[in-house]
Amino acid sequence: MNGRNALMLEAPELVTDLVLKHGSAQGVAFYDVSPPQTLQERIRLAESESSVIEKATKQSREVGLPFWELLLSSILTSTDVPDWLLEAARFHRGRGRKVRLVNRFDLSGDLIREMYSSLPTGSWLVFSSQVDTDDGMQRHIPMLDFRCSPTKRSLAQVIEIARNLIISRGVIVESGTSFHFYGRDLIDSETLLRFLGQALLYSPIIDSRWIGHQLIETCCYLRVSPAKAGGNFPRVVAEV
Repeated sequence: MNGRNALMLEAPELVTDLVLKHGSAQGVAFYDVSPPQTLQERIRLAESESSVIEKATKQSREVGLPFWELLLSSILTSTDVPDWLLEAARFHRGRGRKVRLVNRFDLSGDLIREMYSSLPTGSWLVFSSQVDTDDGMQRHIPMLDFRCSPTKRSLAQVIEIARNLIISRGVIVESGTSFHFYGRDLIDSETLLRFLGQALLYSPIIDSRWIGHQLIETCCYLRVSPAKAGGNFPRVVAEV
């Protein structure tokens, strides 16, 4: 990647290399996103409703299955379907506020770090998969968000899944809470949809709700800043 080893690169330098390796790339966008709130933080619930959430949260920790899958499965044994649950399940907060559309000639790791440092404390800097190219078309950097813990064992599984998807050679990034995948080759919008559909078959190791939100946006987004203020930037831990 631009003549330097990708391993251990941090996200700002990785993103710069991924874009600059494509001579046709003209611009990419970054967004300011607040970390997601818990369901209890977003809506006010009765005590009985809160107990359902607490039960799903506990089960998720114990068995490693997604919180929302466990919570929604509670409907199957319920005599009624609560409106608050269905409304909360389809909540989509969008891509956030655009920080900057960056021309390829201005893009650098230092610039990305400067954009992050200018955000309010606790905000995330998010990178869009969409790349504007010199032929007037829009293409995408393949992206995935995994939901397994960032352990050595999980990394081996993530690498095998990324290889089996066979969409593009790329890199695995430790995000601070799990792993991300970035592909090296640009793909068109139709191929991106097929890629996300294939990736969905690997749920719950790949985050199915993340895929759902990307399909709504018709574009992918990944955090390139620390998960928490004062934390480390995501970094490359494997090439695939």
